[in-house]
Amino acid sequence: MPLLITSGIWTGPADGCAAALGILPSPAINLSVGPNPQCKFSLVITETAYNTLSHDELRAALAHEIGHVQLGHFAARKERRVAEKKARDEISEKSTTAGAAVTAIPIIGPILA
Repeated sequence: MPLLITSGIWTGPADGCAAALGILPSPAINLSVGPNPQCKFSLVITETAYNTLSHDELRAALAHEIGHVQLGHFAARKERRVAEKKARDEISEKSTTAGAAVTAIPIIGPILA
């Protein structure tokens, strides 16, 4: 909790749920944060990371992940995904239109000639 208080993300119990914690059974060493509807954020750490990293390494990894929360990367990620979806949809729409035009050329060509 000191990292959360120092970072300013959480001021104490009156501020509500600080973080939802999940321990993920995985052979990988990984930590990640994401949005959570009931808390400030969710933190997921793999069992291997928890059991393998030293206290200092774990503290540094947690500080890094909390940095994502503090810098508002959730909103930026959501905006980026919306923009990527829009771009994919536009590309798909254009390639479908272009595909229809290319398909129609053999039919229209003899009529025009």
